[in-house]
Amino acid sequence: MKVTVIGASSAFSVGEFKNAIPVDKLQSLIPELTKKFGKSGGSEDKITKYLNDYFEEHKEHLYAPAWQSNFLIEFDQKNIRGDDSPYRLVLDFGSDVRHALASEGLDFKDIDAYYVSHPHDDHIGGVEGIALKTFFNPFFTKRKVAWLDGENIIDKITYKAARGQLYKVPKEAKPIMFGHRDILDALWQAAEPGLLTLQQVREVTLDTYFNTKEMMENEPLTFKDGKRTWQAYIVLSMHVVSGDATMPSYGLIFETEDTIVFFPTDTQFMVPPQLRGHYMKSDYIFHDTETSPFPSGVHTRLEELKTLPADLKKKMILYHYDSTVVPDVDEGEFYDIAYAGSTYEF
Repeated sequence: MKVTVIGASSAFSVGEFKNAIPVDKLQSLIPELTKKFGKSGGSEDKITKYLNDYFEEHKEHLYAPAWQSNFLIEFDQKNIRGDDSPYRLVLDFGSDVRHALASEGLDFKDIDAYYVSHPHDDHIGGVEGIALKTFFNPFFTKRKVAWLDGENIIDKITYKAARGQLYKVPKEAKPIMFGHRDILDALWQAAEPGLLTLQQVREVTLDTYFNTKEMMENEPLTFKDGKRTWQAYIVLSMHVVSGDATMPSYGLIFETEDTIVFFPTDTQFMVPPQLRGHYMKSDYIFHDTETSPFPSGVHTRLEELKTLPADLKKKMILYHYDSTVVPDVDEGEFYDIAYAGSTYEF
């Protein structure tokens, strides 16, 4: 099981601009320097001044984005798309997920399944793009190619709708959407305005776009990873308590014979208290870590994590922090600080 952190920043992080010189311009500098200073070289002051002037003339203001906290999890098993690449599961899919995936050389067409933990924008904001781009991709899976049989998908929709039939894509032709039943319902409520408007199709649901699979407590998903088998269970954590309303966030805990990897997702510190038991039995924990100067009250803060026993902290991989405030921790205090592009193999 390989985990790639496609984003590690908090919901409202945006990144920053930096002055830089593109590689092609740096490469063009080599013959220019060789010609100007030759084999005899030049004084250090002259070369330094030349480089500084060059930088001022050719620098560009480049944007370094801070992707929202989502994960790519890969298993060495047969995928639904029909090629030789790993089976790919994306854990949450925020509004910038298409860009975060692109930074890893991937697109929605390369993803088999998605898991949704709770309906906040930094976890579900990319759903419309995922749904529509895969829906209108006639080559998403081999089964979809065979089902369309060269026909345009819009024509197929119109043809069936004209005869009063419900339009249904075969399950094998759609990406899988995992989640707790309540969260899947909330996902559809959030996405409905943008996804309801399929041409001449009156009855559209989340199932139109995804092969939805409801998860229940103590009923695991099973993933093969070469010779190993991972079972993934949903775990309840409490994210928001606002007046009389609450928002749970359902994390995932992956278990195999010798390793347990836990993603609590967004959670308040030790809410519910039973989370401690999952922390104790886990070998690795990807934990949200609020570092902004203004406490939100709905995320675990770094100073709270620091109060945990040393053996628990050493299991934790910290993410979901403010992009301008990377967690300030002692060396060896936690297992790791995750960055966009960080990878872990278990």
